[in-house]
Amino acid sequence: MPTYFVYGALMAHPLVKKNGQTACIKDYAVEMRLINGARIIEPSFAVFFKSEKNTAWGVATNLTEKEWGKISGHEESYSLNTLTATTAKGKGISIQALISENVYPHEVIPSARYAKMLYKISLLL
Repeated sequence: MPTYFVYGALMAHPLVKKNGQTACIKDYAVEMRLINGARIIEPSFAVFFKSEKNTAWGVATNLTEKEWGKISGHEESYSLNTLTATTAKGKGISIQALISENVYPHEVIPSARYAKMLYKISLLL
């Protein structure tokens, strides 16, 4: 069963919360740099992208390809890549990660609702 690196709102999915463990990937970042074109409810979303000397934090979780498809099916403008993550216990693991192809040049403040949701999720990890 593949291991996926999950970040942003996908961390709230019940399968991720049930099977996930905190993990990080060096030389990548998770930042609020995906702009919602409509900006009606959410001005921005979290994206994962290559960023030297940074560390991206998220969740490593084992999912079947069918489960992954259900969770990530709405994600667009990403490519799925194999990377190495480090768990909170210091173990290196091979993961699949959605890397953003359309990254805005600077961070965009998310809605208070989205920021609060991400904060609550982080407390559960």
